[in-house]
Amino acid sequence: METYYTLLDIPVQASAAEIEAAYQRQRARYSPERVAELGEEFRQVAESRSSELANAHAVLADPARRRAYDASIGGVAPSTTQAAPRRTGLSRREIIMAAGGALVGLIVIAIVWVVSGQNASATLPPAAK
Repeated sequence: METYYTLLDIPVQASAAEIEAAYQRQRARYSPERVAELGEEFRQVAESRSSELANAHAVLADPARRRAYDASIGGVAPSTTQAAPRRTGLSRREIIMAAGGALVGLIVIAIVWVVSGQNASATLPPAAK
């Protein structure tokens, strides 16, 4: 689904200046002079796209219309966004995963210690001899 934001190639949180800049950039891209040499079919597509861009700009440039549009597409207006609730600790799953990882690490260290101890040999004679 193409929204006015994707049409102008801007994020939902775009400022008024970003909306204006994106509109001017897209308008230049579909200007009649630029597509005139490509043929009649491209000219018609460019005219259609230009009217869609103008409509998108008109809606997104007006704060009240933008809030209504955001609500209609299921988005939230940037001015009404709320921060996610803060977490206050580790979840049970995170604790279990951390404990399991620590246990696996200790097992690997023990295996390496046992295997390397079996292959070790004294290189010097004992001091008592």
